[in-house]
Amino acid sequence: MATTNREKLFAEFPEVSTETWEAAIAVDLKGADYERKLVWRTTEGFNLRPYYRAENLEGLKTLGTQAGEFPYLRGVSGDNSWLTHQTISVSCPKAANEAALKMLNAGVDSLGFCFCKAEAEFTAEDLDTLLAGIVLPAVELTFCGKGVAKIASLLLAKAEKEGVAKEDLRVNFCIDPIIKHLSEKGNWCEECEGG
Repeated sequence: MATTNREKLFAEFPEVSTETWEAAIAVDLKGADYERKLVWRTTEGFNLRPYYRAENLEGLKTLGTQAGEFPYLRGVSGDNSWLTHQTISVSCPKAANEAALKMLNAGVDSLGFCFCKAEAEFTAEDLDTLLAGIVLPAVELTFCGKGVAKIASLLLAKAEKEGVAKEDLRVNFCIDPIIKHLSEKGNWCEECEGG
């Protein structure tokens, strides 16, 4: 068995050559065309073979990269930590808060709040109701949907009022011009009259 992380997991097994694999596949195919039977073309336009070996990887510059290292082929985080995320549709801040607290108690550590209707009257008090009992630095928050720019301002003001440093917040604001203007008004900019 491997004694270090760098050793191969199956080092004690004898190596099998590509030729041996190909011979076994040819027997299994019973004369059928290998390329037509086992190679398939992706929608992106390249062929995928049924298996790949070390010689297929020769010359790849990014082989030695680790998670959290550029060009981030193995993920952006080196510690393999994951968040459990749940999104809640907000039509009533009190009901959304009750659902959020229930989810947090069940193990969720990332909450999304989706505003499906324009919240023109959404106030700082509504935000306090929505986030009651939620410790801002302890939970990742994502706000999406309609009226998010206003909610962003309200949240930053709330954090400042509560003495939470901006760098301690883990907050995402999804402000989508397609939702905000194009789908509602038929144009990209607020100043334009849409049809």
